[in-house]
Amino acid sequence: DDMVQKGRQSHPKGELNARTKFTEANVTEIRRRYAEGGVTYEQLGRLYGVSQMNIHYILNRVTWKHVS
Repeated sequence: DDMVQKGRQSHPKGELNARTKFTEANVTEIRRRYAEGGVTYEQLGRLYGVSQMNIHYILNRVTWKHVS
């Protein structure tokens, strides 16, 4: 936030980040599937090839905050 307020370049968000493993559609799908129930962080992690912690960050909006 400080960088943006001072007019400095911000880090690329979401799909603009070259290192991301997800698309906005993936993030929306992960949140929808978890909300429907019957699936765990571990199962989602295996399905998308990431750790449970990555799934935790997505579901708790630590990452991908800009995706509703």
